[in-house]
Amino acid sequence: MYLILIFLYILLIYQIYKLYKNYIKYKYDNDHLQSKNDLQIVEVEVIENCQDDEIQSKQEIEYNHEYDFDILVKKSLYNPMKDGLYGFSNLYDLVICEHELIDEPFHSNFYEILIFLSDNEFMIVDPSSKVINLNIRDENNQMKTSKSYNVFSLKDIYEFVIKSLFNKMLKLKKEDAQNIIIAIFVVLLEKSTHYNASESTANMMMRILNNYEYKDEIMNIVQLIKSDSNEYSFIKESINTSLLNIETYPYNDFEIQKPLKIREELPQKYLKNF
Repeated sequence: MYLILIFLYILLIYQIYKLYKNYIKYKYDNDHLQSKNDLQIVEVEVIENCQDDEIQSKQEIEYNHEYDFDILVKKSLYNPMKDGLYGFSNLYDLVICEHELIDEPFHSNFYEILIFLSDNEFMIVDPSSKVINLNIRDENNQMKTSKSYNVFSLKDIYEFVIKSLFNKMLKLKKEDAQNIIIAIFVVLLEKSTHYNASESTANMMMRILNNYEYKDEIMNIVQLIKSDSNEYSFIKESINTSLLNIETYPYNDFEIQKPLKIREELPQKYLKNF
């Protein structure tokens, strides 16, 4: 009889232990399932067009609904420092990286403009500069008259105007802001001259905008700026302000002409986390 009671007691303890163990397992499985329901995987697919080539990158990003999180997305960008655009690195970062005006075809066309300005010496004559006539002998010992005056660098003016107006342009629709950025380049290019005077600025401009999808819209904005339209008066005011704040450089029209440089194709993009 005594042995039977001991056996029943042990059996009772075992059943209690078994129930407790099942309870722990149930609680663990339930908590684990709840955690899995809270955790989702978001698949972000970014497709960027690099001229004729499409670059596709796919990322899986895990996040918990209960907490704040940052989504890292790879985007296709150019590399101004690598491509020799040292003076335009900050402007590219401002327009493309910080404010993500990364849509094509604007992105590539804007970069083509930066390359064009960086590779070539365009200048705008300082309207307040005094013209000095100089008599200079050429390589054949022939006397020639040259003119010296101060000029602005077109690349300096373009950077100044875009940076000074950028916050204002961000209040507009993205497409309008993008078109204005390119239209400002066209207006300044028409005001400028190049060491190689054999090609008109109009021809240079058409080279860059030839295949641009929104060329007509841009040229319409250009005409409104030139006609002193109130809608775009802020652009002309910024250009005039730039002439009061940017350094001038001495120039003599006797200098050897430099050929116009136009790259045949844009550099390759690379993927960068945003």
